[in-house]
Amino acid sequence: MTVEAALGAEMEHHLGYAKRATEGRGTGNSRNGFSPKTLS
Repeated sequence: MTVEAALGAEMEHHLGYAKRATEGRGTGNSRNGFSPKTLS
């Protein structure tokens, strides 16, 4: 297991949901993930 994988697992356990999961979306405690943006 790499350090990056270990830290990712620790963050997932701490937050209670996986990265890019919909459970945390819009809660104020969401992970920074990808979302489409429109530039003008």
